[in-house]
Amino acid sequence: MQGLELESAAPATAILRVVVFSIGARRCGIALGCVERVVAAVESGPLVGAPAAIFGVVNFHGTAIPILDIRPRFGDPAGALRLDQRFIILRTPLRLMALLADAIEGTRDLPSASILGM
Repeated sequence: MQGLELESAAPATAILRVVVFSIGARRCGIALGCVERVVAAVESGPLVGAPAAIFGVVNFHGTAIPILDIRPRFGDPAGALRLDQRFIILRTPLRLMALLADAIEGTRDLPSASILGM
């Protein structure tokens, strides 16, 4: 899984297609190849004993998948789930995961030099 925070475009030769989304005032992107789909947020249950980054768990087509809230990774407090948010369903080598996003802007091709890794 390749998480990204957007920076102003800089000259580069490699282009990466990303799904651009927002978390609060922060614009982020994630490599399109990692994204299974984007769905509306739904009520979720807690995941007892999970790390702080795991917001909860949701049933996705019969599979329980963890929901990640990356706000704390940026030093922000964890958010509360709102039904106007979106889950970005990600396929990782080990499992599906859902990333909590406030809004989705769409896809964008970006020069790889304009991308900051997480």
